[in-house]
Formats: sequence, C-alpha cells, structure tokens
Amino acid sequence: MRLTYLLLSVFVATVAAAPKQCTPNGLPCDSQTPCCSKVCVVKGDIGGPNENGTCR
Repeated sequence: MRLTYLLLSVFVATVAAAPKQCTPNGLPCDSQTPCCSKVCVVKGDIGGPNENGTCR
C-alpha cells in the first residue's frame, strides 16, 4: 500500500511540473507544448486535428 502511494505521489508531482515546461524556438508546438516565446506559428486550420506549428 505504501509503495502505491509513493508511486502516485511521484506521478502527481510529474504532472504538476509539466505545465512549467516550454518548447524552445524552432521546435514543434501544439496545445500541449507551449512555446517559451509564447509564439506558435500554426500552418493549417486552428483548432483542427492537425493543429501543429513551430515556435518562433
């Protein structure tokens, strides 16, 4: 039981830290991986299934 709690705590800490990560310029970006520069140039329809872009 204690091991399960420990694994759950590590998982929650990892998920909590994820939003602070960002993508450097020149790398792909989408709604899950925001750019450090806050500028994600998307080619195609915004909100579409292929909402992938490049950080600028």
